[in-house]
Amino acid sequence: MKLSFMIPTRNQAQFIGQCIEGCLAQQIADSEIVVVDGASTDHTVEVLRSYGDRIRWVSEKDRGQSDAINKGVRMAQGELVAWINSDDYYASAHVVQRLVDAFASDPQLDIAYGDGERVDVDGKYLGPYRARAIERVAQIVTQPASFVLQPSLMFRRQLFLDHIGMARIGDDDGSSETLAFCAPGSQLEHGFLGGQRQHLFGSFGRRHRP
Repeated sequence: MKLSFMIPTRNQAQFIGQCIEGCLAQQIADSEIVVVDGASTDHTVEVLRSYGDRIRWVSEKDRGQSDAINKGVRMAQGELVAWINSDDYYASAHVVQRLVDAFASDPQLDIAYGDGERVDVDGKYLGPYRARAIERVAQIVTQPASFVLQPSLMFRRQLFLDHIGMARIGDDDGSSETLAFCAPGSQLEHGFLGGQRQHLFGSFGRRHRP
């Protein structure tokens, strides 16, 4: 079961190396790292080039993060996708294997996720980020705060295609543009409602905060 680490980025040269190193540190044999850069104007591209064939990447203008995510999932070759933003990183080496194992033990599982941690730009611990369950569409409106720290999440690529709409990009009826500009948090929440979920307790990802 192949895993694709998918990293959307723009002008995050300060952090992207740490993000990529964290993916490599997971040492998952059947995996790849896909980076979608929105034509960064800092030295992000130089950082990406330094990894040679250890990563696949593209750098071109896009329509924002949602567009980059759609491109990244399209580029991904894995059955599983671990979406991690370039200013986030994994809490420790090998932690992602727990998420992969959850899928291996349950062929019907679509999404696995855990808790996370907030850290400052120097990596100092600021506090926990507790994941919460989403069971009804109404909760997306009444409880708009993100329900899971995104680097603590893994999902089947097919779930994204079936429930979030990336497969419809390019439609002539105009729906593709609406989907491409859909807020990433909203995309995730609607995708969660369409899949079988499993919450694995423990800290998986870390997010930088000033």
